[in-house]
Amino acid sequence: MHRAPTARHAFIQGAILNNRISKFLGGAFALAFLAWSIGARGEPAYPERAITVVVPFSAGSASDTYARLIGARLGEALGQSVVVENKDGAGGFIGAQYVLRAKPDGYTLLFAASPWAYTPYFFKRTPYDPSKDFVAVAKVGAAPSVLVAAADAPFGDVAGMAEYARQNPGKLTYSSAGIGTYSHLIGALVEKKLGVSMMHVPYKSAAQAMSDVVGHMISLNYPSLSAALPLIKAGKLKALGVTSLAPAAIAPDIPPLASQGMPGFEVMQWFGFVAPTGTSPRIVELLNTRINRVLAEPDVAARFAQLGIQLTPESPAGFSSDIDGEIKKWVPLGKELSITYD
Repeated sequence: MHRAPTARHAFIQGAILNNRISKFLGGAFALAFLAWSIGARGEPAYPERAITVVVPFSAGSASDTYARLIGARLGEALGQSVVVENKDGAGGFIGAQYVLRAKPDGYTLLFAASPWAYTPYFFKRTPYDPSKDFVAVAKVGAAPSVLVAAADAPFGDVAGMAEYARQNPGKLTYSSAGIGTYSHLIGALVEKKLGVSMMHVPYKSAAQAMSDVVGHMISLNYPSLSAALPLIKAGKLKALGVTSLAPAAIAPDIPPLASQGMPGFEVMQWFGFVAPTGTSPRIVELLNTRINRVLAEPDVAARFAQLGIQLTPESPAGFSSDIDGEIKKWVPLGKELSITYD
């Protein structure tokens, strides 16, 4: 026998129905709001696929080592693979231009070093404008160079070297990895600061430029500290000074050039991530935050310390300022030296 629903039963059924309707409308509203907010921003979730980091130098280079060390941890932090690709050639320009032509969606980054910022201005036709064509993402760190001489050089510090250069005009030479490279510009800046004259001898590689100092064919060289340290420790090279303001952690016994008659002298080659202009600020900030977290991991920091890199994480704005500073430091000197590439 069918019973008519009681008032209590009707009330309960109505409450259940209302609750279901509320949940449905609430869920529909939430989905609608999410779709609206994403559509309003015009930005999909990031990252949804693998990210490519282009290293504009060969596999096994310093930049390659640093990028791979960070890339593995960054992939874990982002939940997507980070693939390092080497696009070597033309002094780093092939890799830089590859990234420049990439879609500015955060999936193609360039692992840049200091010369990437100033070298374009030495060309008759600038291949790219670092400040306009790229956006700073995250600075990783910086490394000092070191002024070295042959182990039996007739001077043991910068003052002795300068005095020797004055008393023996045209006798001192310094090698570099090529015209307009970091080692060339540091040498020219030291000459300028000390008021001495030395002959610049460009080489095709940094390794050979340093090796010929060991072989007594060249007087001086300005290699990276990490590259020169094994030869310094082996007694094959004499270290006169580092280009950092304070002694480097991996070689605390080598005094800074700044403490040897060149107050404030500091030249640190930095490394960091940049992306094509047009990359979303939201993506830039996300990458900056994640990369800085990776650099703060104790084992990562320890490994970079072993490599002679001083980690200097910054905001995108801070890194952008460093890029501008590099341009202002070296481009005028390059013009004084009449450095021009075809």
